[in-house]
Amino acid sequence: MLLKLPSAGVKGYNSDIDPWDLPPEFLTEGINFRVDANAVSSQGGYSKTADAPTDYYPGFMILARTRSTTFVVMAGRDAVYAYVGQSYTDIGGGIVSLSTDDEYFWGGTLSGSVLLLNNRVLYPLYWTGSGAVKELPWDIAAGLTWKDKGFTCDSLRSHKNFLLALSLHESIDKPDSFRWSHPADENGIPFTWDETNPAGIAGIQSLGGDGGRIIDGLSLRDSFIIYSQNAIDVLDLSGDEFVWRRRSLSATVGLLSKDCVVEVKGKHYLMTDGDIVVNDGNSIVSIAHNAIQNRIKISINTEFVDRSFAVSIDAHKEIWFCVPEGDSENVNIAYIYQWKEQTWAIRDLPSGTAFIIAAPESTDAEGWEDANVTWASRTDRWSDGVSRVSFDELPYGVNAVNSDLQLLQTPAPIEDLGTILERTDLGLIDQVAVTTITRLYPHIRGSEPVRIQVGSQDFPGSAVRWKPYNIFDPTKDRKVDVRTTGALHAYRVMSEGKGEFRFSGVDVEYEQDGVR
Repeated sequence: MLLKLPSAGVKGYNSDIDPWDLPPEFLTEGINFRVDANAVSSQGGYSKTADAPTDYYPGFMILARTRSTTFVVMAGRDAVYAYVGQSYTDIGGGIVSLSTDDEYFWGGTLSGSVLLLNNRVLYPLYWTGSGAVKELPWDIAAGLTWKDKGFTCDSLRSHKNFLLALSLHESIDKPDSFRWSHPADENGIPFTWDETNPAGIAGIQSLGGDGGRIIDGLSLRDSFIIYSQNAIDVLDLSGDEFVWRRRSLSATVGLLSKDCVVEVKGKHYLMTDGDIVVNDGNSIVSIAHNAIQNRIKISINTEFVDRSFAVSIDAHKEIWFCVPEGDSENVNIAYIYQWKEQTWAIRDLPSGTAFIIAAPESTDAEGWEDANVTWASRTDRWSDGVSRVSFDELPYGVNAVNSDLQLLQTPAPIEDLGTILERTDLGLIDQVAVTTITRLYPHIRGSEPVRIQVGSQDFPGSAVRWKPYNIFDPTKDRKVDVRTTGALHAYRVMSEGKGEFRFSGVDVEYEQDGVR
């Protein structure tokens, strides 16, 4: 008899539902794979993009764009670097010298083409794409900066033309308070943050209540969402002297850590304490419950959970929720949500990964002011370079241990991919009929061999009796001859070295033996 499983594994990983209750489309274990286009593909490994000029212990990175150039900016304990065209430029201006682990307090945001950097043990900085970073003014007319005031904040964000400082450290700490600037001119910085300056509309407000410390915030369409430890508040521009109208969205759900929220298609996807949810501005729904919530709860390293973050990889319609697991002090696992297909995958991350962004493979974009030609002589569009940047973005990570800039999606990985796809508790007829698998016909495409292993179980949840693995070469082989007997069965597909593969199902040839 032949059982066809044309979509085996294509709904991704599930740790929450008992394996024997899952359809064949789910995996019960796995690492270093992605789900896309009705198939499961190997992914993993990394390659080194560039050696840093020195070990500066980076803790954060962000993409910055001027009209003509795209930069990767990396902030660390001892320096801030802008990277473009295989070249590092120190833009720290000699003002960055932090204590051990303070590099993880860095954060950043863009206001037009102006990059804002913030570290709660330093003071806010800004950079316009040339020269060194500068101290962010507090009040330009008064000649004061945030440093002069002795003020810092945990997070600095932009919304429309406003900047917002969240969780304030001033003469006294104000963890549940936030400030907003006067609106800045396009691609400029605000002229004042001083709420007493009658020429501006800057202000300060406390959230109060039991929400705890403000963790972070992010724009959501026309609103700005403030995420606290145990609350979510929505700010809308009021158009009056109060500037903002605030409403509570949740008094129980909060954000796990800074940078743990991303915006995709008008929704926020965020990590909370023990869950991953989506926020559309009106309701909050879990996307981890009955999927991967149990795995996250038991695996995450709670001592270093504040180093977690989320990053959107638009090219694959993925969101990577990166967390430290086991005894790792830095993130070492990414739970990957494919938001179009609503599937989950997992991959490991290089040891020491501090932060990840999506960045263009080539950061050398040409603007018309740099072209040195006339309009009439050009036949391409001004947006051609922008289009290339938009569609060629790949995941890059910066390493806290060796300061390397690493490409996390590469055809030439330094190490083996280590991909494993596993499914257990799979009944061919039901959960009691004993069957013997005699042959598999894997639906696998790839240029290199893979390892295929099968096994059997006597009852749901029992140990798998794994048979030795077989080498399957997708370029030559059609089938795998096996013999394994049980009421339930299991399979593994594993990468062999650095070779990539794509798995879209399997046909199972079997014999029915009876009932145990």
